[in-house]
Amino acid sequence: MESIIGLGLSFNPYKTADKHYFGSFLNLVENNLNAVFAEFKERISYKAKDENISSLIEKHFIDNMSIVDYEKKISILNGYLPIIDFLDDELENNLNTRVKNFKKNFIILAEAIEKLRDYYTHFYHDPITFEDNKEPLLELLDEVLLKTILDVKKKYLKTDKTKEILKDSLREEMDLLVIRKTDELREKKKTNPKIQHTDSSQIKNSIFNDAFQGLLYEDKGNNKKTQVSHRAKTRLNPKDIHKQEERDFEIPLSTSGLVFLMSLFLSKKEIEDFKSNIKGFKGKVVKDENHNSLKYMATHRVYSILAFKGLKYRIKTDTFSKETLMMQMIDELSKVPDCVYQNLSETKQKDFIEDWNEYFKDNEENTENLENSRVVHPVIRKRYEDKFNYFAIRFLDEFANFKTLKFQVFMGYYIHDQRTKTIGTTNITTERTVKEKINVFGKLSKMDNLKKHFFSQLSDDENTDWEFFPNPSYNFLTQADNSPANNIPIYLELKNQQIIKEKDAIKAEVNQTQNRNPNKPSKRDLLNKILKTYEDFHQGDPTAILSLNEIPALLHLFLVKPNNKTGQQIENIIRIKIEKQFKAINHPSKNNKGIPKSLFADTNVRVNAIKLKKDLEAELDMLNKKHIAFKENQKASSNYDKLLKEHQFTPKNKRPELRKYVFYKSEKGEEATWLANDIKRFMPKDFKTKWKGCQHSELQRKLAFYDRHTKQDIKELLSGCEFDHSLLDINAYFQKDNFEDFFSKYLENRIETLEGVLKKLHDFKNEPTPLKGVFKNCFKFLKRQNYVTESPEIIKKRILAKPTFLPRGVFDERPTMKKGKNPLKDKNEFAEWFVEYLENKDYQKFYNAEEYRMRDADFKKNAVIKKQKLKDFYTLQMVNYLLKEVFGKDEMNLQLSELFQTRQERLKLQGIAKKQMNKETGDSSENTRNQTYIWNKDVPVSFFNGKVTIDKVKLKNIGKYKRYERDERVKTFIGYEVDEKWMMYLPHNWKDRYSVKPINVIDLQIQEYEEIRSHELLKEIQNLEQYIYDHTTDKNILLQDGNPNFKMYVLNGLLIGIKQVNIPDFIVLKQNTNFDKIDFTGIASCSELEKKTIILIAIRNKFAHNQLPNKMIYDLANEFLKIEKNETYANYYLKVLKKMISDLA
Repeated sequence: MESIIGLGLSFNPYKTADKHYFGSFLNLVENNLNAVFAEFKERISYKAKDENISSLIEKHFIDNMSIVDYEKKISILNGYLPIIDFLDDELENNLNTRVKNFKKNFIILAEAIEKLRDYYTHFYHDPITFEDNKEPLLELLDEVLLKTILDVKKKYLKTDKTKEILKDSLREEMDLLVIRKTDELREKKKTNPKIQHTDSSQIKNSIFNDAFQGLLYEDKGNNKKTQVSHRAKTRLNPKDIHKQEERDFEIPLSTSGLVFLMSLFLSKKEIEDFKSNIKGFKGKVVKDENHNSLKYMATHRVYSILAFKGLKYRIKTDTFSKETLMMQMIDELSKVPDCVYQNLSETKQKDFIEDWNEYFKDNEENTENLENSRVVHPVIRKRYEDKFNYFAIRFLDEFANFKTLKFQVFMGYYIHDQRTKTIGTTNITTERTVKEKINVFGKLSKMDNLKKHFFSQLSDDENTDWEFFPNPSYNFLTQADNSPANNIPIYLELKNQQIIKEKDAIKAEVNQTQNRNPNKPSKRDLLNKILKTYEDFHQGDPTAILSLNEIPALLHLFLVKPNNKTGQQIENIIRIKIEKQFKAINHPSKNNKGIPKSLFADTNVRVNAIKLKKDLEAELDMLNKKHIAFKENQKASSNYDKLLKEHQFTPKNKRPELRKYVFYKSEKGEEATWLANDIKRFMPKDFKTKWKGCQHSELQRKLAFYDRHTKQDIKELLSGCEFDHSLLDINAYFQKDNFEDFFSKYLENRIETLEGVLKKLHDFKNEPTPLKGVFKNCFKFLKRQNYVTESPEIIKKRILAKPTFLPRGVFDERPTMKKGKNPLKDKNEFAEWFVEYLENKDYQKFYNAEEYRMRDADFKKNAVIKKQKLKDFYTLQMVNYLLKEVFGKDEMNLQLSELFQTRQERLKLQGIAKKQMNKETGDSSENTRNQTYIWNKDVPVSFFNGKVTIDKVKLKNIGKYKRYERDERVKTFIGYEVDEKWMMYLPHNWKDRYSVKPINVIDLQIQEYEEIRSHELLKEIQNLEQYIYDHTTDKNILLQDGNPNFKMYVLNGLLIGIKQVNIPDFIVLKQNTNFDKIDFTGIASCSELEKKTIILIAIRNKFAHNQLPNKMIYDLANEFLKIEKNETYANYYLKVLKKMISDLA
């Protein structure tokens, strides 16, 4: 039984009288595991209930699971249980083996805990064994314990300041141990002169090594392996702390093994409370060389370092988590947009400078003086790119729960061919790579995981034609010049079968005219090869093209109550628009708005001469500008030496801009690229179709290095190409010796040619026959389809074969501008999403035109800024949605004005907050918090439907309170009294506010619960069980389904057996029914004896599982014993339990 030794109580795991103590903490272990796996299920969106931990592990860690899925799940568990890191062998190359080993070992631990809990929570239980495991528990525990001891020894038992084992309280004792060790070595030196006693660092290391004598020993055999000492081994053995004569029973685990196993699943506070009453782990401070405090500190560290971290509910930062997306959005909103920053004065721009990066040029070519070598880069808190579209699509992708709508994701490039090729008949070789973009429709997060999984399955020597980089990203479309097209392709499953059939037939007809190399794999073949079968993505053409201008309207539709729509409702809106547009184009009518005029043109093929003339004039203007710039550069470079001499003593910042060369290297490269592209336009059609990318690259290179190559090289590259000399006399240009002369001659000839073409267009505009010849010549270097109008039927089919371009106003057809109308007064006539934005007057300070006045009040720039404000407004709506998702609080709302502070404002707030450090003792003035970052913002929160309210909580700390919100015990006792108001924690100044210590404090109730449960209440239960067991002849009547059952102890053992009470008249309690499944509907009609029996069993069962009885039992208990005014629930239930035992026994 428990005994007093040293500083307090000591409990023996092999004493029957002490089983309640170990049972109470094993229940805590079980609860911690259940809490971890409840969180695990939530984070992987698994909804099934009533599954034990072993079956959950079996179900979610399966053969052939992806490495991404496995590591994600391991990462979740490892965030709570450090033992996971030991059980997961990252060095194992075979994933299936890695998964299998982890699953096997974790189930061994989980089942051991379950067996031990059942054993210790009953007075009598059949002996337990762990040898039925394929991998014995004891071998696993010994392996983990050895690794842990060695890890602690390596990382923590050092004198390094960064190590934390040597606390300040132990430094005095360390100094005494050093003196004793030095004296000991000095004595040994007398017999062995080689011994050193003056090296203080070696002496300290020796003392640290001595601290592990009780945990480790070195095998003196051939292997000389370090092993766990016999006393610390996890298998029960003669060297155990509790000797044979101290044991009432035995289990396979030693004291060390039991404590270490439980330390893997108890929190640090729980394991310290647990160990503090066990011999050998009590951590007494002893000034003794063999039993010193360092040894106890080492033991404490080993038996707590892998402790359960607890469910903190803090912000998580996984790559694709909602928390990460929310933090990225908030960070973006706290930065000034580039469109605002660029339009501010230099003085105001300094408000956004966070820091300065300064360095000096350091390279051999740098000949400048020290001051001129100084480079300073400001760190500016501004947005260097607009991320709104990415944020919005990511948000909708993850949280709108679309059923079939998917956005297009670019997965990288597939390499069709890669080889070294010789160009034509020349001796020139080039590296040739033919790539194709891989686009699919699916969730970006899943596509990213899919690609990672694909590459993780490749062996080291296995090649793939799919490039690893870039990472998957949304495929926002671009124009020919790579500027954003402001669109994204989408896939949506259509419902109208007739439209689907017609669209497929039109696409098949149009695609027949497109020639494709039959030897080139189709994209579908590529996707099937590299992605194989994966049900969460779609391959093929887009259903429609969504304009990103519609994103605010779409966000408003999804987010803004009360008329917000679900993902499937939004899909139906888009689907209706697509089908409506298909019908309108397939059967065009002039009454329909937005139908192309070309569908109503005559059926004759016509050339648009006006557009042709306009484009030729634009091209002529461009060529003239190039020629003028060339002549100016030529003149400037010829005067370089003269001007340099004139300004040799003029400071650099006051010198006129000097040009040394007609073309600098980068300029020559740009012009060579333009020349190559321009020359390609004039190539004959047959030659152009055979012209390869590698040949074009080579032409660019030779033009860029025109002065280095013989002109014959370029002519050979273009051999076989018969240019129309009336348009481009290419051979005449190559007579020039240098690039400048070539470029000048090329421009002059091109200008002359275009002027001639334009003159002919003008002269023959009324003469159809010669005009056709002019058109024919023009179409040798211009794309014919840009100027020739096809028949309406062909145009219609081409439009219908393409993805539907969703019209403006797809989600709200009302306008954003209407002459003579005010959106804020005539709200119903304007788009709702636009009115919502206009009504918001709260924005970041940098949008304040009075404080941050624009240098140029240009209308276009102002319109760009207004559009950015609109984006910020809807980004904030997404942030507030995610805040509610992350923290589970509807009142969580941020304002844009809170998200930006200048550096000066932050420094001022930090200074005010620092004054807290200098507050005098007794100063009860309100604390000033550092609110320089949004996560430090104080927000009011409430829990349990307003029963707990806190005026000021840092946004980042809300998670600390959520652990109690999810605690079933707290949920239970909060519901006992309807009108009771609660506090989370006891205020530090409670004595100033209350005459007696308040008990309506959740934290206080839980602390009292743990103390009473483990030390008193379960002991009372076990004493009752012992009394019943000792007085029962037929022990089988105490069992249910072969296991000890407390209900059977009370009904069969106590009432029927000992008290010989007749219980057939019991209404609710039945001998053959599990207590947890009993229907208590008729409890009001029960006798007093049955009610007391129900109360006794309910208290025992709930406390044994770390829970509290429900309100029905609480009200029933109050019929027999009223709770006192200032009494905790745990103390009340202890009194009720004692009364029920007294009344029944």
